[in-house]
Amino acid sequence: MSTIIAFPANNVIAEFGYNQLEYNDFLKSFSKRNRNFFAFSEQVHGNNVLIVKSSDFDENSGFRIFKNVDGLVTKGKNIFLGVKTADCIPILFFEPEKKIIGVAHAGREGTRMNIVKSTVQKMVVIGAKIYSILIEMGPAICQKHYEVNQKIFQQFVLETGIPQKEWQIDLKKVILSQLIKEGIPERNIIDHKICTLENEKYFSYRRNKTSRRQISFVGLK
Repeated sequence: MSTIIAFPANNVIAEFGYNQLEYNDFLKSFSKRNRNFFAFSEQVHGNNVLIVKSSDFDENSGFRIFKNVDGLVTKGKNIFLGVKTADCIPILFFEPEKKIIGVAHAGREGTRMNIVKSTVQKMVVIGAKIYSILIEMGPAICQKHYEVNQKIFQQFVLETGIPQKEWQIDLKKVILSQLIKEGIPERNIIDHKICTLENEKYFSYRRNKTSRRQISFVGLK
């Protein structure tokens, strides 16, 4: 597994591409040094986003999976937010001015339903300034390997309003457009252009039907 550091110049810990064993080691190391909480969404391929607080956790475990959501945001300094993927797009959010973070799991359905809009709006609710939000999209399946049938393709293009090459879907192209429409400056958006199907350092469900996932996360220092 090849990890990528996100937001390297800011007061935040964020990485793409941990495998489960590496992430378990990460959890143990931080749990020993600090009292931290770790949160994941259930990832149901929707567009619901939840604001996470320290009071949402059981103090004995410090870990929780939040049901029926695909995105999480928080301004809690001791809370790490994670997302698990194996072709879908892991998206990390950071607003350095107000110190607010977020994660989103964006597959085809979440992208169609504009999960990033929901995430940005939840960040604004807890004080984020749209023009200050930084966003990074991690390794995911690329357009040339994401072919779908005609019905799915036509529905996706109709609902997102973004032209695509038949019958291939470029999820990141749609997400970029959605973020800009929400007022995020394009210069604030980074796309790590790594295809999970092509690069065998990453898990890909389309490549070999794996049940394994890479983990990406963000937390305030």
